[in-house]
Amino acid sequence: GGGGGEDVVARNSAGAPGNAKEEDEVREEYQLCGVGIDMGPLFRCLYLFRTLGQVHQLRAHLRTTRRAHALVDLQTPELSKSAKQNCDPCSLIRPFLEKVLGFFVLDQSICALSGGAFPRTQTEQEWISQSSVIVRVLSEACHGAVDSAALVQLRSVVWLFCGSLDRYNFTTRAIRASLDGHLQRYITLLLEEGREDVVSALRNDKFEALKIENAVDYARLIVDLKLDAYLHPLQKPLVPSRTTKDATGAEKKKAGQLTEPVTMIFSNSVPRLIQISKNFVFDLASFVDLSSPNCVQVLVQALDRFLQEVVNGQLLQVLDVEDPNSPTKSVKGAKTKKSTAAALHAMQISLNAHILSKETLSLMEYASSLSLTPDENNAAAAQAEKSERVFQHAKMLGEDRMFGYSAATIEDILSRGDTEFEWAPAKVETHPSNYVLELSSYLMATFPAFSALPAETREALYYITCKTISSRVLAQPNLPHVRKILLTAFTRAHIDLTVLEGFAADTQVANLKDCFNAPRQLIDLMRGPSLEVILEEVTRFQKFGTVSLPELLAVLEKVREPSSVNTMFFTTTTASRKKEVDLVVRKLRELVKHGD
Repeated sequence: GGGGGEDVVARNSAGAPGNAKEEDEVREEYQLCGVGIDMGPLFRCLYLFRTLGQVHQLRAHLRTTRRAHALVDLQTPELSKSAKQNCDPCSLIRPFLEKVLGFFVLDQSICALSGGAFPRTQTEQEWISQSSVIVRVLSEACHGAVDSAALVQLRSVVWLFCGSLDRYNFTTRAIRASLDGHLQRYITLLLEEGREDVVSALRNDKFEALKIENAVDYARLIVDLKLDAYLHPLQKPLVPSRTTKDATGAEKKKAGQLTEPVTMIFSNSVPRLIQISKNFVFDLASFVDLSSPNCVQVLVQALDRFLQEVVNGQLLQVLDVEDPNSPTKSVKGAKTKKSTAAALHAMQISLNAHILSKETLSLMEYASSLSLTPDENNAAAAQAEKSERVFQHAKMLGEDRMFGYSAATIEDILSRGDTEFEWAPAKVETHPSNYVLELSSYLMATFPAFSALPAETREALYYITCKTISSRVLAQPNLPHVRKILLTAFTRAHIDLTVLEGFAADTQVANLKDCFNAPRQLIDLMRGPSLEVILEEVTRFQKFGTVSLPELLAVLEKVREPSSVNTMFFTTTTASRKKEVDLVVRKLRELVKHGD
């Protein structure tokens, strides 16, 4: 029967109020009775043994009995089998911890209700021994966890277990510390899971400027993530249409649409990557003691690792898929359309990396906001400054790929121009060459798409491109396969260069047209009324300062007598022109020989 429990209750209910300790004992026994544990027989025995003066024998018997119970109730789970069967380790850990909790709570209750007959010292010693067993089991369970969710669930169970034991003054510091010691394991699992999300986001990205038509999507992808500052340069800020309270269904539906599609600088993977990064640090916060003084440091350092190893690493892998300089893939000769798409693809990745770099501080501040302790050392800002450089590699590699693809396309067109341009035409051509028309079309169709690039990158691309074209045009008459040059050929060369100079002028990039000064001065000299002006030192430096005398000499040595078909473009006769060329060649040889 439950007489023992009733006696204790009666003792505190007989009129004289019991002290606080006795009230705790009553409350303790009520809790035990509530879960079906009847302490009456034990305390009747205690009463008898105490009367006989043999409490020590009862104490020894109880310890022996409890050790026997421990061999049955405190058996460690076989986690190796769960790993082979791909089972959740928490499904085995929880019942084990519940038995441990019940065992020691019962021991504590017996000690508390025995009035000192059963001292707590022995229970504490056994708990210390059992704690080491629990630490070992938890360590094995953490190593066997196959995903982060299993570790979070395990941590939740362990903290509940420790919190319950804390109420009975059992020390659980070692158990909590052992679980915190597996933080790196949890971070590793989160990194791998986050990598899958990042790969999926990049795989489904066409790397085109994101266009949004729905106001809800605009709010979700842009406003909520605070990305509204990254509108495309050609895009004006737009606001969703509004409706009145009495609007019809059609009007309300229309209100959910933007008045015009909104185009962003970045592609659709950027909002996803930012959200994935936030999810990573949010999930990490569920495993970290947010009240710890170094909590912010742990969060921002793990986030930096995620940005560097996962996000930036996957961006670099996307860029490495197609390398214009790869020995296994030659872009030269490829379709212009395909190479153009590749250049725009690389440009978009570079832009994405640039924006992610600028959003690093925002991500670090979000990580800091999850902590319950203030960021007194400004760890978030310090880490953001370091992490901002993480994406510079992807940004620069994207730019290199973009420059490479663009240069490869231009090289392909110019190579055809080298063989197609006629330096000894049968007649004077008054239309641009086909290769120049193709090159101009490529430049005008492709380069406006680079307007979203940072100004310094965009201008560098323009300058490098025009310098490359200028150098190739200048070198054309001195190519090995060009053996004969008629002066009438420079008429078409002039028309071709005018088209290219027009492109440079239309870009409105300062001094871009000056990139073509070298071929322009050579062509103007060859088309001018006299070649002898190059021999005048003052004129040479003022008007033809970029003309290389050795290169000019090589060109003039290939000049033959102009065709008699049409000499309207020259003011001198054929004979006098030939004589002038021979004279200039002799004089140039002397100048070149003496290094002037």
